[in-house]
Amino acid sequence: MLRPLSRFLPLVLVLATLPAAANEAAKPVAQPLKIQLTPAKSRVLVQDETARSVRLAAAQRADNIAALLANEMVLGQGQSAAALAGYMLLLERTRDVEVAERGVEVALALNAIGQAEALLARWQELQPAPSAAQKRMQWELALARGETATVVAGMDEVLAAADDLKIRRLFLRLAHQAMTRPEIVTEGAPKVMQAARKHPDMPEAMIAHAIFAASAGQRQDAVEALNRLARLDTQMRPQTRLTLSLISQRQPQVLSSFFKQNDIASLSPMWQSLYLDTLIHNGEIPQAYAQLQRMLAQNPDAGLYLQAAFLSVNQKAPQAETLGYLEKAYGIGTQEQKSRAAFLAATRLMEDKQDRNLVQARMWAARVTAKEMAFDRELLLAAIEADEQRGEAAMRHLAAAQAMLPKKGVFYDAADLERLRAFVIQKYLTPAQAEAAYTRQIQAAEKMAAGAERTQQLSAALYQRGLFYADTAQQPQRAVADFRRYLRLNPQDPAGMNALGYTLLSLPAQHRAEAQRLIEAAHRLNSDSPAIKDSLGWVYFLNGDAEKALSYIQQSFAADPNAEVAAHLGEVLWTLGRQAEARAAWTLGWQLNAQHPVLQRTLKRLGVTLEIPPETAGQ
Repeated sequence: MLRPLSRFLPLVLVLATLPAAANEAAKPVAQPLKIQLTPAKSRVLVQDETARSVRLAAAQRADNIAALLANEMVLGQGQSAAALAGYMLLLERTRDVEVAERGVEVALALNAIGQAEALLARWQELQPAPSAAQKRMQWELALARGETATVVAGMDEVLAAADDLKIRRLFLRLAHQAMTRPEIVTEGAPKVMQAARKHPDMPEAMIAHAIFAASAGQRQDAVEALNRLARLDTQMRPQTRLTLSLISQRQPQVLSSFFKQNDIASLSPMWQSLYLDTLIHNGEIPQAYAQLQRMLAQNPDAGLYLQAAFLSVNQKAPQAETLGYLEKAYGIGTQEQKSRAAFLAATRLMEDKQDRNLVQARMWAARVTAKEMAFDRELLLAAIEADEQRGEAAMRHLAAAQAMLPKKGVFYDAADLERLRAFVIQKYLTPAQAEAAYTRQIQAAEKMAAGAERTQQLSAALYQRGLFYADTAQQPQRAVADFRRYLRLNPQDPAGMNALGYTLLSLPAQHRAEAQRLIEAAHRLNSDSPAIKDSLGWVYFLNGDAEKALSYIQQSFAADPNAEVAAHLGEVLWTLGRQAEARAAWTLGWQLNAQHPVLQRTLKRLGVTLEIPPETAGQ
């Protein structure tokens, strides 16, 4: 992570002491004042001009410092591309080599090789005799390009000329490149490991050593580097955890060997937590659960209690045991940990079929107070209200979540919001309330400024209202209008093509050619979709080709058994003279959803009565 203000405050001070180089006319005029040879009026003019130049230079330096700070603030807010553009402009204004260095650093962090090359070329024009900093950035650019021979050849010189802070960063860059460019491991591992040994007290050096040794298949060497790293970085900083996760993905046996050679109890809690992750990754869940109990006995820690709660669910422990861990995490954790514990407790109480308790779930949901989980809390409360069949109350919580920016929490995102809203509207609102809710969503989206967010919100509302018109309201013309508008916003979306094509099949036969074109196009884009396969089979059937239709509808039903596809499958089989198989398909559909209108209309139209015991309907 870049820490712009703490790292680059010295650069701000340097700029404050330098003359402004961007405008030669603004440089202070350092000519001596020859008072005895200059008329009085001229002396005043010379002094005024000098003072003016000094003021202009001071103002220019102030502007440059402000621009630098602004770039760092923009970078700190995550707007890296904007910060990079700012550095490129600032370099032209100041012609300062430290600005050039910072710009190249930012470009390389973004993997913006072209911009890094442009900045470095401009730097070389301003400073033809390369400084140690310029050589270092040339080397880093070669590293980013994957020029392994240049990297290996220049490594010793670059490291020898760098200060401690820069050496740390260079080792991290080497470690990162080792995970993405295998060739640097093949050619550079001995050199990197040799260089790392010269810095045995530097965690970043041990990180690079461990990565290169593990990638080169030198397991014991990697384990020894991890041993030193564990002593140096007991609390495990983010870059250490990232490194170890990469090793775990590429060379999991290295971490396993490291933990086998160490007394787990003597490691810090963070390293013990990583040991748990390793056990879980290896599928050793009972061992992980037992290890966690030992760790909690020695160190009651909120993070460990949360992990214990997850593992207890995996081990199918009683609800009371899981809630006990979460209560302990809530009691001693940070606000963020308290909120996670409360969220997990609420969901556990909602999902437990035997000990479901929505009253307690609501109580726990109210304890989710972390700012970053506000979106999660509203969706959780909406789900609880929906479970209690309180549709309007659920919609109020969904509206609160809709108003949030960004529409994302720790556990839920905008897609979850749309799914839950669609479920609540369909399940718990009257048709009039549902139509009004969808229309309000569309109107609200239409008022938004043009952009991706508006398109996303409007598309979701149009699609859902189209489904409502097609399925619930039985108004296919209105559904077609919404789906056409949806497709104008999302012209290559197979779900939209399928929805419009399938709905057109409800209209007179002259629409079938368009419907077939749309559904076939959707199938070309997404041939695995059960819904599209059913639509494709159904349009072939309506056009008189039952044999061709059968395979698609059978595939659809096998992938996603539901009453509507069962109705189609049964009718195709019935038409082909396979009445016993047709009745079997309809019976399965009836057991899935006896009230499905498509199934009911199909049986009525064909005059078929199924012999099904009443108690099995809907099971």
